[in-house]
Amino acid sequence: MRNILHCDLNNFFASVECITHPEYAGKPVAVAGDPTERRGVILAKNYIAKAKGITTGMTINDALVLCPDLIVTPVHFGLYNYYSERVREIYLQYTDYVEPFSIDECWLDVTDCSLLYGSPKQLADRIRAEVKEKVGLTISVGVSFSKTLAKLGSDMHKPDATTEINKSNFRQLIYPLSISDVVGVGRKTRVKLNKMGIFTLGDLSRFDDRVLNRLLGKQGSDLYDVVNGWEDVPVMRYDQFPPPKSVGNSTTFSRDLSTDEEVRVGFGILAESVAKRMHEAGCKAGSLLHITIKDNDLHFWGKTIRLPLPTIDSKVMTRYAMEIYKKDYVSSKNIRLLGISMSDFERSGHQIGIEDILTRGGIDNTIERLRAKYGTQIILKADNYLKPELSKALGKDVPKKK
Repeated sequence: MRNILHCDLNNFFASVECITHPEYAGKPVAVAGDPTERRGVILAKNYIAKAKGITTGMTINDALVLCPDLIVTPVHFGLYNYYSERVREIYLQYTDYVEPFSIDECWLDVTDCSLLYGSPKQLADRIRAEVKEKVGLTISVGVSFSKTLAKLGSDMHKPDATTEINKSNFRQLIYPLSISDVVGVGRKTRVKLNKMGIFTLGDLSRFDDRVLNRLLGKQGSDLYDVVNGWEDVPVMRYDQFPPPKSVGNSTTFSRDLSTDEEVRVGFGILAESVAKRMHEAGCKAGSLLHITIKDNDLHFWGKTIRLPLPTIDSKVMTRYAMEIYKKDYVSSKNIRLLGISMSDFERSGHQIGIEDILTRGGIDNTIERLRAKYGTQIILKADNYLKPELSKALGKDVPKKK
């Protein structure tokens, strides 16, 4: 039997805005298409705003009448892509079978993970905790033996919950649900089914599958398979999808960072891993650099800049990350977590001259090729010697003492 997880980031857009703006804590927050346009609509909201009656699709003007203290923020897709990629990197630590459904939802096939991580529910709880600790976001996870049932599970309890739908309880859990709760059942399909007396998944399970097939074609057969526990649609491998829109890495250090030099070393090691991941993913030089910082009070801060020239070189990333940190980060708190990501990659290659080699990552590429052939300790940067404990925190090889 397969073990499938459906992981859904809770109130994703609004949650990202809240963790990157600590001053929003405890306040109603909504993301809208254009907050300067009073007729713009609400795209996302946090749970505090939802409790005050704010709904997706409501106009900003109506939302402010209902909740005068509502904080309305514009959409920041680059920021949302960054956090989406960070969460997917956590998923990929457990399985290659990670299939995105949207920017904030993924299916994971964890069938072969039980020997390492315990039951599927235990693994789901582990992933939830890791996403919360490393990224600052919460997810709801559905655990089941099919993709559709896993998604139904993730919708049942929010936020930050795991719901298991298995062979013994799936009828009890899903049959009372509305037919429109199934992904892919839109208004037109719902109306057709309602006219036939089908309102719930239980109604569907008792219907003649031949009539469903005549009425809806393959969709009818697929729905019938879902409610009877027969769906066997596979989860796709992540590498079957187009190259990522952003590549990054972040880590919580084993001890807080208190000096600029420690921060520089941390950024340097992270940037080196980002450059390596860019090479592995086939990404070309990127123009947008984003850094994330979480202090020891668990407050997140982040900023994105456009570089003067695209780069895939870790030293360039480190230099600009430190410039952002020293210029714009004003907190006096010690640092618990750092993150770096690159995005807005060049779409097509072109011949470059020797003067561009350092900027575009020639050295990093050569280092990775040497390590692949002769081992990871064949060449190490000086930072690995200067701060070996930070290297350990990132899973890097630490130079052996002689």
